[in-house]
Amino acid sequence: MIAPLIIALMNRYPNIRVTVMWAGAIISVLCLITASFATQTWHLVLGEGVGYGIGGAFAYYPTVSPNLPQNRT
Repeated sequence: MIAPLIIALMNRYPNIRVTVMWAGAIISVLCLITASFATQTWHLVLGEGVGYGIGGAFAYYPTVSPNLPQNRT
Protein backbone atom coordinates (compact mmCIF):
# COMPACT_ATOMS: atom_id res chain seq x y z
CA MET A 1 0.00 0.00 0.00
CA ILE A 2 3.01 2.28 0.34
CA ALA A 3 4.43 1.37 -3.08
CA PRO A 4 2.47 4.02 -5.05
CA LEU A 5 3.97 6.70 -2.81
CA ILE A 6 7.47 5.35 -3.33
CA ILE A 7 6.93 5.03 -7.09
CA ALA A 8 5.80 8.66 -7.28
CA LEU A 9 8.75 9.74 -5.15
CA MET A 10 11.26 7.85 -7.32
CA ASN A 11 9.72 9.16 -10.55
CA ARG A 12 9.72 12.75 -9.30
CA TYR A 13 13.18 12.71 -7.69
CA PRO A 14 15.29 9.90 -9.19
CA ASN A 15 18.51 11.18 -7.60
CA ILE A 16 17.44 10.46 -4.02
CA ARG A 17 17.47 6.68 -4.44
CA VAL A 18 20.26 6.07 -1.92
CA THR A 19 18.73 8.48 0.59
CA VAL A 20 15.40 6.65 0.40
CA MET A 21 17.13 3.31 0.95
CA TRP A 22 18.96 4.62 4.03
CA ALA A 23 15.77 6.16 5.37
CA GLY A 24 14.01 2.82 4.97
CA ALA A 25 16.79 1.01 6.82
CA ILE A 26 16.68 3.51 9.67
CA ILE A 27 12.87 3.33 9.89
CA SER A 28 13.03 -0.48 9.99
CA VAL A 29 15.64 -0.55 12.75
CA LEU A 30 13.83 2.06 14.83
CA CYS A 31 10.54 0.20 14.54
CA LEU A 32 12.12 -3.06 15.66
CA ILE A 33 13.78 -1.33 18.62
CA THR A 34 10.58 0.39 19.70
CA ALA A 35 8.59 -2.84 19.28
CA SER A 36 10.90 -4.51 21.79
CA PHE A 37 9.49 -2.18 24.46
CA ALA A 38 5.88 -3.11 23.64
CA THR A 39 3.57 -3.74 26.56
CA GLN A 40 0.42 -4.43 24.55
CA THR A 41 -0.37 -6.33 21.38
CA TRP A 42 -1.24 -3.26 19.34
CA HIS A 43 2.23 -1.88 20.03
CA LEU A 44 3.71 -4.89 18.27
CA VAL A 45 1.29 -4.59 15.38
CA LEU A 46 2.12 -0.91 14.96
CA GLY A 47 5.87 -1.32 15.38
CA GLU A 48 6.64 -4.53 13.55
CA GLY A 49 3.67 -4.79 11.24
CA VAL A 50 3.11 -1.28 9.97
CA GLY A 51 6.39 0.50 10.69
CA TYR A 52 8.71 -2.29 9.65
CA GLY A 53 6.64 -2.84 6.51
CA ILE A 54 6.93 0.81 5.52
CA GLY A 55 10.65 0.88 6.27
CA GLY A 56 11.21 -2.34 4.35
CA ALA A 57 9.35 -0.98 1.35
CA PHE A 58 11.42 2.19 1.38
CA ALA A 59 14.62 0.14 1.64
CA TYR A 60 13.66 -2.45 -0.98
CA TYR A 61 11.83 -0.63 -3.77
CA PRO A 62 14.64 1.67 -4.97
CA THR A 63 16.80 -1.40 -5.64
CA VAL A 64 14.28 -2.97 -8.02
CA SER A 65 12.71 0.11 -9.56
CA PRO A 66 12.93 0.39 -13.36
CA ASN A 67 14.47 3.89 -13.32
CA LEU A 68 17.88 3.01 -14.68
CA PRO A 69 20.20 5.52 -16.32
CA GLN A 70 19.37 5.93 -20.01
CA ASN A 71 22.89 6.85 -21.19
CA ARG A 72 24.52 3.46 -21.67
CA THR A 73 27.60 3.36 -23.81
